[in-house]
Amino acid sequence: MIKKGDLVIVKIPKQSPGALTAVKFFQRLAENVEGKFGIVISASNTSDSDKNRHVVVQFPNIRKVINTRYLEIVDENWHKSSKPNKK
Repeated sequence: MIKKGDLVIVKIPKQSPGALTAVKFFQRLAENVEGKFGIVISASNTSDSDKNRHVVVQFPNIRKVINTRYLEIVDENWHKSSKPNKK
């Protein structure tokens, strides 16, 4: 479960779910933050399911609200080979 203070990286899906709006959202997200680490600065506790939560993540150049299903926690066991695939 992702919580405030976690170091995360964005996982861009290979196929964008939804319509053209979703495609454009993931394209902009990839351009701005793909491959960069971010810190969760705000996390809601309103949902029991981690897949239905949104968190605020601060990246070096931008602050974004992102659904937790598109984030991966970076910890001592994380390494570059587990890095999310690019489009």
